[in-house]
Amino acid sequence: MEKYQNINILFEDNHLLVVHKPANMPVCLDSSNDIDLLSKLKEYIKEKYNYKKISVYDKVAEMLKKLGIAPDKNGFHYLRKAIYECYMEPSLLTSITKEIYPMLAESFSKKESCIERSIRSAIETGWDRGNYEYSNELFQSCVDYYKTKPTNGEFIAIIVDKIMMEEGKTSY
Repeated sequence: MEKYQNINILFEDNHLLVVHKPANMPVCLDSSNDIDLLSKLKEYIKEKYNYKKISVYDKVAEMLKKLGIAPDKNGFHYLRKAIYECYMEPSLLTSITKEIYPMLAESFSKKESCIERSIRSAIETGWDRGNYEYSNELFQSCVDYYKTKPTNGEFIAIIVDKIMMEEGKTSY
């Protein structure tokens, strides 16, 4: 049995990692910002297998969690897919209502209105409960944090833009 920073690794192969979760360690990033198991194991895999880059899909998930949007809410999953699709095809940013909501509705077998409402609710919850400093850093150029929340489209566009800049993509 191998140990990695007080985490017992019970079994590992190229598809599976089984560990004994230490007590008092959250499984994933939460509002406490304590060190979490998922982040530690991603770090372990990066070090062991010399991975340099996480996927855009994972990067979006980490950003949403950091913004206070919980992965146990449907809006989290709808937002992650919407942001990913817009990152892959930036022209979709101008068609959130006409293309993204219908695409998500079909993917998740939900009504478009349910998709829109869940995304709006996730953004509102994250805005009210999330990491103020991080939210302000991302949205300072277009939204006054204390006066208003970004619309669904603004939120998606800002996250897509941030990831594109980090990835070195400069044009839509």
